[in-house]
Amino acid sequence: MDAKVEVAVLVAGVGGAAYLAGYDPVGIGLTWIEQGVEGTVNFGIDLTGRVVSGLYDATVGRVVDGIGSALPF
Repeated sequence: MDAKVEVAVLVAGVGGAAYLAGYDPVGIGLTWIEQGVEGTVNFGIDLTGRVVSGLYDATVGRVVDGIGSALPF
C-alpha cells in the first residue's frame, strides 16, 4: 500500500468509528471547513479595513489636520 491509500484507510476508519460512536464525521468536517472559510474571509475584511483606514489617515487625515491647524479659530 502506498501512503495515499494508507491515509484514506485511516481517515475512513476514524470516520467510521466516530459514526458508530454517535458522531457525525461529515458534519464535523463540513463545520471545520466552514469555520476555516469564514475565518479567512473575516481576516481579509479586517485587513482591508485596516489598510483603507491607514491610507485615509496618511492622506486625507493629514490634509484635514493641516487645514484645521491653519485656521485661526
